[in-house]
Amino acid sequence: MKINDHPALYLFILFGLFFSEMNSQEEIYSKISVSVIEPSVPQQLVALGMAIDHYEHNENNTISFYVTQDELQTLRDLKIDLTVEIEDYSVFYREQSISDSENLIDMTRNSTVANGFDLGSMGGFYTYNEIAGKLDEMKQDYPNLITTKISIGTSIEGRDIWMAKISDNPNINENEPVVYFDALHHAREPLSMATTINYMFWLLENYETDGQVKFLVDHREIYFVPVVNPDGYEYNRQTNPNGGGFWRKNRNPNDGNCVGVDLNRNYSFAYANNNSCSSPDPCSGTYRGESAFSEPETSAIRDFLAVVAPKTAFSTHSTSGSYLMPYGFDTSPPEFDIYSEWASIFLSENDYPYGVTFQMLGYTSCGTTRDFMHSEGIYGWTPEIDGAGFWPPQSTIFDLVSENVYPMFYNSWIAGAYVDIQSHKLLGDALPGESFSLVVETKNVGVGASAENVTVAIEVSVSGVMVSPPVNYGNIEARTRAD
Repeated sequence: MKINDHPALYLFILFGLFFSEMNSQEEIYSKISVSVIEPSVPQQLVALGMAIDHYEHNENNTISFYVTQDELQTLRDLKIDLTVEIEDYSVFYREQSISDSENLIDMTRNSTVANGFDLGSMGGFYTYNEIAGKLDEMKQDYPNLITTKISIGTSIEGRDIWMAKISDNPNINENEPVVYFDALHHAREPLSMATTINYMFWLLENYETDGQVKFLVDHREIYFVPVVNPDGYEYNRQTNPNGGGFWRKNRNPNDGNCVGVDLNRNYSFAYANNNSCSSPDPCSGTYRGESAFSEPETSAIRDFLAVVAPKTAFSTHSTSGSYLMPYGFDTSPPEFDIYSEWASIFLSENDYPYGVTFQMLGYTSCGTTRDFMHSEGIYGWTPEIDGAGFWPPQSTIFDLVSENVYPMFYNSWIAGAYVDIQSHKLLGDALPGESFSLVVETKNVGVGASAENVTVAIEVSVSGVMVSPPVNYGNIEARTRAD
């Protein structure tokens, strides 16, 4: 369904569903701010088991984040100075949705918002079933470019973890560089899924008309898992069918009163490094589980990655507007020169800063997807999509997914060979009627393959200038320069 094709139906979704009765099991979340004049405060909050992954840093040396009522009481019992900004997020969210309704009328889509991507029924985001329907739609519309959706495992409650591959021969495993994307490890971060679905549609829709997209799809195996945590995401739909659900973990009952494991603390590399970077308490939002890969969802991702062996990967989250590189558990990043080089290209589109978790957020996290992927030889990132909270105003969704297409496109390129012009140097003076030489330095910034038969051609934008024929640079190995 396209919002501009069915306005009456869309308005029904917008207004008719806003005031449906909330499930009685819904947890109340409050937004609070805490002083961080002492830099150690974020780490102390994490040590208390609070999931502050996506706090907002304010100009008055405070950070804002969301807590349950039990967590709020814990902070008050510890005499921590705090300010409650939003008493009940569900009330705030309903009011935000109503006030945003006029902005929806003026929504437009630019060239990086795919035609197949539209607003879903859950606060503008697709539900679990709608996501499955979108994967079916892609297969129906582009049968030669994408596989039928395939289950790579089931969740703890038995839901399928869907995967689809985009390539020119999607049903054949070709000897091509592999790139991997996943989303919704944390159930309250639907922007991660929306960004992924939009990118999938964008590749498919532009294959026949954009030479770069066609070349990429023809020379890559691109895998997508848009929902790693289907149970948690479906639980948010059950409690908050119109969006705004704040459940984060999966739905493992944990043999007690506190439900759920933080899937992004359940991977094996640096698992349970200490009780601050992940929590041993099942009631914590960062509970790591009984053991590494104790959860069927993370085990499914581990096993799938072992089969497809990607070179690069995005495990997408939201909403801090940053690129997190390995390691989460440590303060020093591995292979910083490579990760920082790529990040400088990512941020050219959206200005997201980059670094390790401690650099960016002031605390550590362990047992994360990106750390595990790097330990397995995969260059893995956690892009944190920007936005006004986990469930941003619907009118902002198009812009948020749009600003992340190019970083995802670039990440797909660097899984194989990708030649970039690094510099050019003029030898001698450029005088009228005289010849001069130009040295052009190139680099294969990719990691997955050598660039074969590279040719550099000079084009001029003014008349009266003659250039030499294209120069062949031969083959350029991965991560090497040539001039």
